[in-house]
Amino acid sequence: SPLRQLDFGAGVPPLTPAAQLGMVEDAIADADDDLPAFCCTARGRDLAIAALQAPGSVGGARLKEALIPEFVPMCRSEFGIHVLRTLLDKLSAAEVAAVVAAFAAAPENETLNLATTSQHTRKLLEALLDHRDCDGVSTLETTLVKNTAYLVVLQQGCIALMHLAKVSATRRSQIVQTVKPMAPAVARDPYGNYVMQTLVEHADEADVVELVKGCKGAIGALATNKFASNVLERVVKGPLQSARRLVVAELIFHADATLKAAVHDRFGNFVVQAAFATAVSVAEHRRMCDRVRPVLAGSPYAARIEQRMKQKRPATVSAGNSPTAAAPVAPPAGATAKQHA
Repeated sequence: SPLRQLDFGAGVPPLTPAAQLGMVEDAIADADDDLPAFCCTARGRDLAIAALQAPGSVGGARLKEALIPEFVPMCRSEFGIHVLRTLLDKLSAAEVAAVVAAFAAAPENETLNLATTSQHTRKLLEALLDHRDCDGVSTLETTLVKNTAYLVVLQQGCIALMHLAKVSATRRSQIVQTVKPMAPAVARDPYGNYVMQTLVEHADEADVVELVKGCKGAIGALATNKFASNVLERVVKGPLQSARRLVVAELIFHADATLKAAVHDRFGNFVVQAAFATAVSVAEHRRMCDRVRPVLAGSPYAARIEQRMKQKRPATVSAGNSPTAAAPVAPPAGATAKQHA
């Protein structure tokens, strides 16, 4: 029960849940003149959440009435945001629509602040985006898409874009078009690479091919980058052969120097291994072996790659499908987390 977590001050003996709820109701009644300000304090946050979660609470009804008109400014409070997330779950469809409309009418910075300030503000934004039947949601989505270049390199902002890319095919395609001109830089970014991986996983084939084409001429350099190599692996392991062919052609069959750099690199070797693991025919596998074998000497990853090369009978695949499925994209845990085992 949320009531058991409340601190009513030193010297107050343990109370029954009913008595605790009575004290919560009294505290909210005392703050009735300015409930939004009350909820933006540490103690007010705890009391407000307890009231909202208590069935039939009079204080909860008062809070709903007082906080909905102040939803947008309260989101700027480190304490108020927790109350609002609890409140949002208690609102009717019409009340949620009013909240969405308030954000749609507010300056764009309010939406961007939700997307970037903290995981709590970002999760509230995602909850609003999930109410796709509300008219104002389109305005919030437009704000995110317009500011893709800003959001894609921020820890919370990139997750907000990932969420939008998953729930809206139209917005996903728009994000692809925004990212394509800066695809190599986004792929190298500690946060942006997660957006690229999400787009590769969820976008239509034409959009994924456009993203890969945006990396043309940089595939070799991306393969040896800690973050971008994960993007290339996802393309190679994914179900779209048209996108995979572009990566394999430039990395394996284009230039000896590019291939050698990848084979000898701690990240690039994973991309090379993925190419072998997803070979679509014995003929392609043999051609890759002929290209890779001469540059293996001296590579600390030669044994791993040779193991892949010994698999002379690739899985039979249907047109457009890869034999190896990539795992779902996990949200970024931090800029310094290693992505390869």
